Amino acid sequence: MGAEPKNFAIDASASALAWWREAGVDAVVGEEPFDWLGKAVAAKPAAKAIVPVKVALPATLSEFTEWLKTGNVPEAGPPRRRVAPMGVSGSDLMILTDLPDMADIDSGQILSGPLGDLFDNMLAAIGYNRENTYIASLCPGRPPTGRLSADSIDELAVIARHHITLVAPKQLWLMGDAASRAILGVVAGQARGQLRDVNLDGVITKAIATAHPRLFATTKGMKAAAWAEMQRLTNRDPA
Repeated sequence: MGAEPKNFAIDASASALAWWREAGVDAVVGEEPFDWLGKAVAAKPAAKAIVPVKVALPATLSEFTEWLKTGNVPEAGPPRRRVAPMGVSGSDLMILTDLPDMADIDSGQILSGPLGDLFDNMLAAIGYNRENTYIASLCPGRPPTGRLSADSIDELAVIARHHITLVAPKQLWLMGDAASRAILGVVAGQARGQLRDVNLDGVITKAIATAHPRLFATTKGMKAAAWAEMQRLTNRDPA
């Protein structure tokens, strides 16, 4: 007699059920979420809230920029992979991006390479250049994913707000959704269409938010929208 044909669908289901049993499943539906792919941990009481540790940030711009290079900045990575801000305190215009691109890490300068050429042209169009502008990123390093997590943006926002108070610019240009969320509480698209007054511990600055220039080549209308915001920053009527 020949062997009976195997029912692979039943075998696969049995294997899956065995995996779930080993993982600790004893009910189809549970009231509490569980990390099935992680290690089993003892249940913890839910009454105690987690309070974030507050770090005292340096009080001067020079000390603060040194801290950005080596300090415990969320998702910034090792010091050798961080890009320092450029500019001096009191610059009329401060630009805050989300995080460095790979070309920035290689060159040691924010907004470099072909993207840097576009950025320089944008600055020149409103009467600025790198020498009279303060340029920084929300995170001085670049996480492996190339994106900042929502949790890290909340922490980085506290650091960025302190950074802005130390620079005390008259105007603030936020590039990208992460930078806009950190300072204005909304993504760049929601902030579009108005010049906003931002008050950070007594430092008042006029702010705009645009998409990051890295999106201009791939997303229709982003460049034109950014140009309209740039004109608002220079007190011109948007075209």
